[in-house]
Amino acid sequence: MERAKKRQKVQAAAVNEEEDEEECEEEEDVGEESEEELEISIDEDGRTPLHGCGPPPEYRFRSFPKLLQDLLGVGEASWLDDLRKDCEAAFTARAAKKGEYSAGETFWVGADVEEPATVLEQLALAIFRLHAGRCTFDRATSGVEWWTQVIDADDDIGWHWDRDYGLEADAGFRLHPHVATVTYLSDLGAPTLMLEGTEEPEEGNAATKPIGVPVAHWSAPSIGKHVSFDGRWLHGAPADLAPEVAQGGASAAKGEGAFAGKRFTFLVNIWLNHRPRSVVPWTLKGRLRAAGDRPLAWTAGGPSEDEVKRVKALASGEAGDELRRFSWELGGEDDGEEEEEEGPPKHAAKASAQAPKQAGGGHAVALALPLA
Repeated sequence: MERAKKRQKVQAAAVNEEEDEEECEEEEDVGEESEEELEISIDEDGRTPLHGCGPPPEYRFRSFPKLLQDLLGVGEASWLDDLRKDCEAAFTARAAKKGEYSAGETFWVGADVEEPATVLEQLALAIFRLHAGRCTFDRATSGVEWWTQVIDADDDIGWHWDRDYGLEADAGFRLHPHVATVTYLSDLGAPTLMLEGTEEPEEGNAATKPIGVPVAHWSAPSIGKHVSFDGRWLHGAPADLAPEVAQGGASAAKGEGAFAGKRFTFLVNIWLNHRPRSVVPWTLKGRLRAAGDRPLAWTAGGPSEDEVKRVKALASGEAGDELRRFSWELGGEDDGEEEEEEGPPKHAAKASAQAPKQAGGGHAVALALPLA
């Protein structure tokens, strides 16, 4: 059954320059600012609506422990170094400055692209097909936003929501992808934390409103692992949790050479019936490996998937001695971390995102995690 929909009208400033050939001989051209009205349809959950009778994507947290191995069908030594080299070449992210988003670009491949030019674009479209499944969408306005992260293993990924940052900058409206995903190409670094908490769609609405977070998921990096989750969720990768969830014997990039000490991730957001304003196509020819002749696809059964238990958050006062408590602040004046996304959870946790403590408009995140 089609969900209830509402139409959101957004005002965006646009510059409209008009030339009058007769007047330009006598006076200079004048740029006239006009108001362009953007019309965005969203459903009751704040997503771009899907039409037709196909099922929607899975928005729950999902974990695929060996997605790349299942997809490529070969030993990891034969493709891992090549993928890491491509990730390094595509990595353009820079540390965000105070009050600004990351200066790094994200890239776009449309769902209607039949022959992607590079291996990374080919992989991004395979991930799109996995999560879009049988849902009905407009191929011309749907696709994947992709980018890579190659950071030191002890670096943080700041708390953030993925959005169409261009739309937010132009119109003050926050629109999120349908599904966010992280694919790991190394074993080292912080776990990704995903909080089932969403934000208000318009700027200013959430300045003092607490964010309800009933459940938190987390996952340590592992080569070939892929996780997906609701694109509206708050997430990050605090480096101080890395020692708490380190896997036995794990090492960064299987530990040697130019890749030692680095944390590699390939990030793909699934956008349906909307192309973000802030994305650009990959145009640097020769910088990435060319796509192969054989399309990337899984067997009929699809990639292997872990069973993920969704455990309800503990009520206050129920926390026992086995829980470790952590807290972070996000979105304030001193929040200048890079952005990324990540992997599969081991447990659920008690979590809360509280009202801002400072005038800068930040939130405090407090977690009680059942870590050994």
